[in-house]
Amino acid sequence: VRKGRSAISQQDIIDVLDKQLLEGKGVLLTEEEQQKCEES
Repeated sequence: VRKGRSAISQQDIIDVLDKQLLEGKGVLLTEEEQQKCEES
């Protein structure tokens, strides 16, 4: 249920950005771990 002009609230945008950041970090961590496993 949304009201007013803002179809997307600031909190929604923040939540989405946080999720994207966390997912991005997760991908970076897994890539680093894979490289370490390949080296050893």
